[in-house]
Amino acid sequence: PVLVKIRPAAQLYTDQELVLEILRDAQEQIAQNNLRSAYLLLRRVREVSGYERDSEVQRFLANLAPKGRRIGFREAWMNWVWQPGVGYGYIQAVAFSPDGRSALSGGDDKVIRLLDLASRKETMQLAGHSSTVISIAVSPDGHYILSGSADSTARLWDESGRELKCFVFDKPVLSVAFSPDSYYVLIANPEEILLWDLRKERLIRKLHVEIGLAKPVAFSPDGKCFLFVGGGEIVSLMEVSSGHKTTLVLRAVHNSAFSPNGQYVAGTVGPHDNERLCLYDIVNNKKMCFDDAIYAIKSICFSTDGYYLLSAGEDMVRLWDIANLLQVVQLKHPAFVDSVAFSPDGRYILTGCRDQSLRLWELDW
Repeated sequence: PVLVKIRPAAQLYTDQELVLEILRDAQEQIAQNNLRSAYLLLRRVREVSGYERDSEVQRFLANLAPKGRRIGFREAWMNWVWQPGVGYGYIQAVAFSPDGRSALSGGDDKVIRLLDLASRKETMQLAGHSSTVISIAVSPDGHYILSGSADSTARLWDESGRELKCFVFDKPVLSVAFSPDSYYVLIANPEEILLWDLRKERLIRKLHVEIGLAKPVAFSPDGKCFLFVGGGEIVSLMEVSSGHKTTLVLRAVHNSAFSPNGQYVAGTVGPHDNERLCLYDIVNNKKMCFDDAIYAIKSICFSTDGYYLLSAGEDMVRLWDIANLLQVVQLKHPAFVDSVAFSPDGRYILTGCRDQSLRLWELDW
């Protein structure tokens, strides 16, 4: 008898044909809501030589991300470093546009800059502040930008770069935020917190807090309440309509955050130079702390799918898995990191570093 070795069917394809066939299979799995199977098929593509970081596969993953949880993290790498030049100073605040196409930065040179991530070019400057820009927020509808500065003002800009309103205070503005419907804004300085109605251009509520304690403010995902820092640096929640307040057992960091599903609030406990990153479960009224998350934390934010958390401080940015309360990866920087942001599709991380650079990191799922 003659023995004939039959080659596996997959080897009869060229690499390109194999990849296209797997992507078609993955698309069918998504249509049937078999998301885990789709992710596993995409992993097969990544095993084909030359397709480890293929742009088409990355776009596929980005579209898949909002539909369900990723099955695992692979690696992260620095995609781009932007430094505006000598004399710019520290970058204190960073943000993504809602469509993820632009990055915003603000810092010691008093200017908010918009950068197009595709062309890697600066597209706009918002000038008006007379001191360091400390905080930046972009409205969810993409039409407005709100900035807070050490010059004791918060400024509202439209998408063309025109200044619409200037809020004047007696103290530096440390934190700003938009409501999910883009109708309201929160502005916090060391003594008070302002809730403002953008549509009716009127004050809704003003809170007075202990001097030096009003730092982070953020709306809940449904917009019905917001978090702020009260006496003893304790994070509190307040209903927008009634003003009813609930206190959480968390000390605030510079940028406390709500999880996208509204169940968790992220914050820290412990002294400023030895903080432990924690989650407070609002629904079940309990606190959970991450392992090995003890260091000086300056900024935190959730991924848009709610499964991961970023923390920035010292010379490191850390990515955490919320389900297991474990660290996934560390992103080393050459200097202290003041601010961090997740892109809407979960593919990128934006960081502001004290070496006067803005850094774009790409995550590989």
